[in-house]
Amino acid sequence: MRNPQQTRHKLLQAATQELVTLGFAGIRVDRLAAEAGINKRMIYHYFGNKEGLCAWALDSQVVCLERHESAQRQRASATANVPEMPLAGALRNLLAPLLPDSSADSSAVERASLGREHSPNTDGIQRAAIILARALLDLRGAQSDYTLTLREEAAWQRVMPWLTSLAAPDGLSAPPPTLIPQAKQRLSISPKIQPI
Repeated sequence: MRNPQQTRHKLLQAATQELVTLGFAGIRVDRLAAEAGINKRMIYHYFGNKEGLCAWALDSQVVCLERHESAQRQRASATANVPEMPLAGALRNLLAPLLPDSSADSSAVERASLGREHSPNTDGIQRAAIILARALLDLRGAQSDYTLTLREEAAWQRVMPWLTSLAAPDGLSAPPPTLIPQAKQRLSISPKIQPI
């Protein structure tokens, strides 16, 4: 017997993993269905298309960061060091073209349950930050005529450093490994002949 909630959950988990490794452009419906162990028709049945599935996966990541930021704000309010504007709200506004329509058939209760699946632990926050930063960059780079208003540009300038710091929980003190020059190595593919 089919369990629609479990099917949706499996598809969202597979989409989230694919978003981490491949980004939106690299996701393929056949691979998503295989990863989830579900017939690919279910993607179309529950989400309409690949874009709908990815929109829900992105939304669940935004919910995860909203919960994390809310917890941070509660802790910071005790010391009166609360930022003036929630960053997750600015992030949601920037990602609006990619997120599901709030008036869609799914309820706010279902959206909240999606966010609970990604508890705000360090791994979940890091994953969400990577996915959302990549989605913002994909959104900006995919459209040659994509322009931001002054307000959106200001939000971009605040959100991207926040996502970057969340994606690297140890901070940015150490340079990324790709920036450290590697020592050159010489490889020979010719066999070494040894006398008998």
